[in-house]
Amino acid sequence: MNPLEPETNSTEGGYHFKNRLNYTEYRNDSLRTGYIQSKQNAEEYHYFLLAESRSEHNATDPLIVWLQGDCSALRAFFLENGPHLFEFEPLGSPAFNITRNNYSWNSNASVLYLDFPMGNGFSTQPRNYTYRFEDRQLEMDFYTFMIGFMSVFPEFRGRDLFIFGEGLAGHLVPVLAHTIV
Repeated sequence: MNPLEPETNSTEGGYHFKNRLNYTEYRNDSLRTGYIQSKQNAEEYHYFLLAESRSEHNATDPLIVWLQGDCSALRAFFLENGPHLFEFEPLGSPAFNITRNNYSWNSNASVLYLDFPMGNGFSTQPRNYTYRFEDRQLEMDFYTFMIGFMSVFPEFRGRDLFIFGEGLAGHLVPVLAHTIV
């Protein structure tokens, strides 16, 4: 089954999946995803998904870092402010629709969805990992991530930077913003 084929119905593994994704509607969205290795430990990787700005000024639009804090930042990407929304069918039905989010935050900025702190979402850590909770430790993790990100994506250097989040990120955002100011 081609996942980008519009109006496809499938019953695989007992789940009903309706795919109404029209590829031509979404192909102009530039999404990049990957891992940035931590400088503190070679076995630690921060997961990110970057939704680049849709605007005609995308080369100079600001960069927004989105943190969830208590779960993967992909929650916001898929259900709140990302370029596409998963809209679920009424209760009792596991089907959903994928629609373009015309009010996405990447309409006028590039949005970096970051699974932070380490161990959150798809960010990985070694088996004997000791979770870091102290502000200074989290500041260093974020700072080293941003240095790594800017070295991989130098086109974002010098742009305005905003840090947003919800949930437990309400504590992280001011701490991390203080780190880079």
